[in-house]
Amino acid sequence: MKYMLSIFLFIFSAPSYCLTECSVHFYPTIFYFEKTEDPSPGYFFKKTDCLTDVQQKIIKAIYSYDSNLKAKYIEKILSEEIPNYKIKIYPDQFKFIEFKNYLQNHLILSKDQIIIKTNLLNNSSFLKLDDEQKIKFTCEDCHFLGHKNIKISIYNSNTNISTNEWVNAEIATKTKVLISTKNINPSNRGFLENDFREDYIYATKPEIYFSALNEIQFYRPTQSLAEGNVLKNNDIIPFDIVKYGHPTTIIFEKDGISLSGTAIPVKNAKYNEIVKLQRQNKTYVSGRVINFNQVKVDL
Repeated sequence: MKYMLSIFLFIFSAPSYCLTECSVHFYPTIFYFEKTEDPSPGYFFKKTDCLTDVQQKIIKAIYSYDSNLKAKYIEKILSEEIPNYKIKIYPDQFKFIEFKNYLQNHLILSKDQIIIKTNLLNNSSFLKLDDEQKIKFTCEDCHFLGHKNIKISIYNSNTNISTNEWVNAEIATKTKVLISTKNINPSNRGFLENDFREDYIYATKPEIYFSALNEIQFYRPTQSLAEGNVLKNNDIIPFDIVKYGHPTTIIFEKDGISLSGTAIPVKNAKYNEIVKLQRQNKTYVSGRVINFNQVKVDL
């Protein structure tokens, strides 16, 4: 009898453990433009009866993904992170993907072009779609680099109604650049090759960057450059590498045959400039500056 009483007391004195149940209905497709802190659940859920703090934990659980998501997988993660809740997720599968990646796969771009950033012009960080909604894009000049305004038409097959949203996209291309390896101050001397290293970036205006490492010695800085700066054309200026009155080597080339001689420049000249020189026989010849005290003449 004493043994039975002990069991009875244990059963009724032990704390009961039960799970709180709630559910969330995600939009079937959620595009994100930027993963903001503490986003509104309204961007994600069509409806839910979960508490607000639980909703935020659910959103946080999917925030590290960029793919098609399965409800059962997310439910398993949540059961570990919120063990006192049993959360049911609908639908069985839904999409949480970055819009620029989706756009990259659906716009016709050149093979060396990439979309580096997108944002909705209504300043929202998310675009949600229901099952009956489909989207298509219109962009008249997306084959060019730069900032583009893209019209998104959202068609609802249930209502036969289309609505439009506008997205700004930055289209860039892989670009070779030079990056400074040290702090560089303005001076009259030319750069050294080890002042920079070669690298690649995605640029919307590749023409503004200087990338010829083998030619950098013929230029000097126009302003201070911090270590890690990407070198632009307006950061440098060529200086005179052929001097007036100074004997200069002239190289004649034709059909792969080269001959050299000496002549006197009639003026100072910078790299790649055309300069006129006087030869020993008092005749003149013009050529392009290719190196320090060297001019190439194409015959």
